[in-house]
Amino acid sequence: MMLLAYRPFIDPLPVDHWWYLMLVPMALGISVAYKATRVKDLKDFPREFLIMTVQIVVAMIALGVASYLFVQFIAPMVTPNPRTLARGFRSVPKASGQTRGHRASGIGRKPAPRKKAARV
Repeated sequence: MMLLAYRPFIDPLPVDHWWYLMLVPMALGISVAYKATRVKDLKDFPREFLIMTVQIVVAMIALGVASYLFVQFIAPMVTPNPRTLARGFRSVPKASGQTRGHRASGIGRKPAPRKKAARV
């Protein structure tokens, strides 16, 4: 009875735990469709689409590892650490006439009064 009410895009199947295994059928479908239009001789078709399927899967794994390494190791070295920023902002003395705002950018500062030129 529940099978009759199944709506594929509104109620997806609960395959959260093995989502990464869905990569293989997706790569297989893409490579079969692509190689069906590109291969010159049908004798080479099975070998060609299997090679392309393996290439897609290996490339996706390599991209996943590369993005993990970037996020875990390279991005923290490039981006500022919020703890050091907060510590650095507290150590900067307040300038006279400064209201609340970002100290580094000058947002919220009152303009400095102009000095009158001395007449000679």
